[in-house]
Amino acid sequence: MSKDASVPEQELSVDGVAAGDRSESDQRSDQAQSTSPGVLVGIPAYNEAATVGDVVTAARKHADEVLVVDDGSDDETVEQAKQAGARVAPHEQNEGYGASLGTIFRYAYVRDAEHLVLLDADGQHDEDDIPDLVRAQQETGAQVVIGSRFEGTQPPDMPAYRRFGLAVINLLVGLGLRVGYSYPSVSDTQCGFRTYDSEAITALANTADIGSGMGASLDVLFTAAQEGYDVAEVPTEVDYDVDDASTRHPVRHGVDLILSLFLAVARDRPVRAGLVTAFALVLGGGSVLTLGVVGVVAPYILLPVVVVLSLLVMSSLSGS
Repeated sequence: MSKDASVPEQELSVDGVAAGDRSESDQRSDQAQSTSPGVLVGIPAYNEAATVGDVVTAARKHADEVLVVDDGSDDETVEQAKQAGARVAPHEQNEGYGASLGTIFRYAYVRDAEHLVLLDADGQHDEDDIPDLVRAQQETGAQVVIGSRFEGTQPPDMPAYRRFGLAVINLLVGLGLRVGYSYPSVSDTQCGFRTYDSEAITALANTADIGSGMGASLDVLFTAAQEGYDVAEVPTEVDYDVDDASTRHPVRHGVDLILSLFLAVARDRPVRAGLVTAFALVLGGGSVLTLGVVGVVAPYILLPVVVVLSLLVMSSLSGS
């Protein structure tokens, strides 16, 4: 996608200054008052007043600029982020994780950033790993670099239920990437610690394929696959001992991700998706019958099986 593509017409307001009613060239001129940032750190935040200040302070050591997108918080997230030295793009109401990513990608495009590093506002990611991700991008030329919890020599220190859930999601996404796009698997599809180069920033700022919810992390990967981008992974650690590390209901989050996975493949492979839907309905009927025998845990056991088998059916189809 060329650099002169038009950013989608959603309003971009940073530090209280609306940019949506100005032309793209005006936005780039107004906001690039100094040299465009070599490294821009983008942080989506929702009610993270307790941690966002420390995250911004640590990230600024490794970045030319830090942007916090406040997704309609009702605490002091905005104030804490500004006091720590970040620029803040506020959403008037809670729009979702994917919407925050969209704002970050558009801002990075307007600022003409060379590298955009995304990390969470809750303190789970190690900001001192930022140079490692940027260096990996510079050395490999990969348009997308992912901090992976599964690339190190030691297994990740995480709760067993989380490790199991991630294993299932990573397996499904890997199958979806191979089936839909003949694309290599990614060891950690859910880590929000990622770096994008200017080419990826341009594509992601202009795409309409990134949803507003938590499934946006997968939408980004599938967009990268569509564009044929190279993806590199570097080891990183995630701290699960931080307060309020995740407020998402695990089952709801898993369903959201699986739905995003299915929709991403369906968008480009509609015939396969239709056959998979019929196949899944048949297996779903079996799940209902099994429920009375096995108990309420049956759907959580059978859901991954249904999706895995569905993706395997997709892989046996071609030309759709």
